This record gives sequence, C-alpha cells and structure tokens, in this order.
Amino acid sequence: MKVLLCLVALIVVGIVATSAVLGIHKIDEGSVGVYFFGGAMRDGYNPPGYHWSMPWVTTHVSVPVRLQTYVSQRRRRMRHGP
Repeated sequence: MKVLLCLVALIVVGIVATSAVLGIHKIDEGSVGVYFFGGAMRDGYNPPGYHWSMPWVTTHVSVPVRLQTYVSQRRRRMRHGP
C-alpha cells in the first residue's frame, strides 16, 4: 500500500513540475501578451517579460504594438531624386 501511495505521489509531483515548466513563456519587447482561456479571449493583456499560464488550458499570443513608420517609394524619390 505504501509503494502505491508513493507512486501516485511521484506521478502527481511530476505532472505539477511539468506544468510549471511548460507554462512559462516570454513576451518580447514591443509586444503585449493576449490570453485565451478555453477559446475565449480574456480581458486585459500582459506587458513584456516572463509570465506563466496554465498549459493545455490557456494559450497566449504575442501582439506587436511597436510604432512603425513607412516611407513610400514615391516620397523617397521626391526627397533623393530619381
């Protein structure tokens, strides 16, 4: 009976440790993290850095929010000549 209890405890500890490691993710600078729980988007977002979410239940997506400017080819030719 003790062996079975130890085996069950070891399996539970293994599952918890695996979940803790697999749930860690990084959101890069210039992005924010948006989370989906059971397919529905959760309110709010997370700033850049390391975060933890429940694996297999919560998914995350990094959304770029960095401001980008573009110069069109026409405007570039006007400034620098043909």
